[in-house]
Amino acid sequence: MSFEPESGAGSLRRERLRTARLYFVCEANPGGDDPEPLLRAALDGGVDIVQLRDKEADTRVIERAADTFRRICDTYAVPFILNDDPELAMSVRADGVHIGQDDMSVEEARAIIGPNHLLGLSTHSEDQIAAAHQISREGAPIDHISVGPINETPTKPGRAATGLELIHHAASTATLPFFAIGGIDQDNVLEVLQAGARRICVVRAIRDAAHLFDVVGRPPAGDDGRSDFRPSHRRDLRQPGVQCVDDCLDVGIESHANCRPAGSGAMSNPRTVGPIRNGRICCNVGATRPAPSWI
Repeated sequence: MSFEPESGAGSLRRERLRTARLYFVCEANPGGDDPEPLLRAALDGGVDIVQLRDKEADTRVIERAADTFRRICDTYAVPFILNDDPELAMSVRADGVHIGQDDMSVEEARAIIGPNHLLGLSTHSEDQIAAAHQISREGAPIDHISVGPINETPTKPGRAATGLELIHHAASTATLPFFAIGGIDQDNVLEVLQAGARRICVVRAIRDAAHLFDVVGRPPAGDDGRSDFRPSHRRDLRQPGVQCVDDCLDVGIESHANCRPAGSGAMSNPRTVGPIRNGRICCNVGATRPAPSWI
């Protein structure tokens, strides 16, 4: 339970979206199983935004699953998004909703969820990317878009692949945060990054992985042995301090306003006091996690 103003929750949701790099979309019962073990493994590995998307399940199944998604996302301090249905998203306390081109309009969805929840929109062409920006400028704010599918995928039956050209276009023109999507896995993620994507959305690459942490934590490196796709706010900064779950960014722990030396007094927002690590206090509530080796 949070006692902060809803407007404050909106700012926090958008900051977590801004720093998100790896988005996992999952069914209510993946493979017919309880989603909790898969969600925990994915989040332990570095996923930093989760969407519940199930085109087949009825509302009661989705509501039951949403209780688990909400609880696990709260534990890891990551946004929980529901697909397609803004009213259901609000009833299950999701942080936002993601809609497609054939769902209700952006204006209708924004009116339902209000100004302090996240709104995502699928885009499949240059015209749709441009339209999303236009709609957002005209008063129905969109918080992020997905771009793709890069490859044909069974999660989007009948949707033609856009290829990497659309990622090149989005990288050069989009001002909204965008997630590349569509058949991305360890074998092709480097090509997607080289096309300009900095945020990736996956389904099967995590859901169907035999060794999940190897997928989430160790993507293929480039020619220089490095990949710049990493959840930077969770990386091991390899300096004295604390690795915060969300708020300590690449600017470094020492310069982050909300990280104070242990014993230095109360923070401006006592609700966010987290665990002490190496003599400092983490500025974010929630569990610290192993940093994925995407460095």
